[in-house]
Amino acid sequence: MPQPPNVGLLTRYVLENPYPLGAGLLVIALVVGWLGLRDGRSDRMIIAVASVLLAAGVIAAGLLVVTSGEHGRRVTRDLVEAAVTEDLVA
Repeated sequence: MPQPPNVGLLTRYVLENPYPLGAGLLVIALVVGWLGLRDGRSDRMIIAVASVLLAAGVIAAGLLVVTSGEHGRRVTRDLVEAAVTEDLVA
């Protein structure tokens, strides 16, 4: 199996696989938000809300954008499925 092509960090961790980064940002938001509530500091709450919004943006971008690698994977699976079912038109 050949190695996948080299892509940038933005493509790999935001567009193709946004869940680790999104989950990390949500964990940061939970911890900072809890510390802000515990200490009564509004600046930490602002950071927590910004982290939640950034996590939502990362996950939304990952779901909305189809990269060339994801498109190639889909085309390859469709081709293999058509070959298995002997669908000559597809």
